[in-house]
Amino acid sequence: MATTFAPDKVLDRPSGKVVTGPGSDRRVSGYRIHHGRVEASGEVPAWFVGDDGAVLGWHAGWVAGTTLHGLFEDDDFRTAMLGWVARRAGKHWTPSGACCALDGARRGYGAANSSCIFARPCFALEFVVVP
Repeated sequence: MATTFAPDKVLDRPSGKVVTGPGSDRRVSGYRIHHGRVEASGEVPAWFVGDDGAVLGWHAGWVAGTTLHGLFEDDDFRTAMLGWVARRAGKHWTPSGACCALDGARRGYGAANSSCIFARPCFALEFVVVP
């Protein structure tokens, strides 16, 4: 992977589909706010592909990376991702069934679980690496 920085900031809300790796065949959406332009160097397969065909994330072996923020606010994607991490680590994991407050609010549940909003990860470049 290679990142170059540009003077103009990327500010958008792309959506697309997971094409391989953790969360395969799920819809994803998020937001981008960064100056860096990330490109695959070599044969790194696409992980997410946007509705416009742009690659939004990459996945190879133990590593998955994207510049999309907010992915883990979606219960379905977060559950798939955590399940993948647990399997890669040789652990048994069962989702609790509790939803994130932001996802719940989108589904009309209100903000009853608002404390979980602060527990979700937020990374400038969301990478998951499992040893």
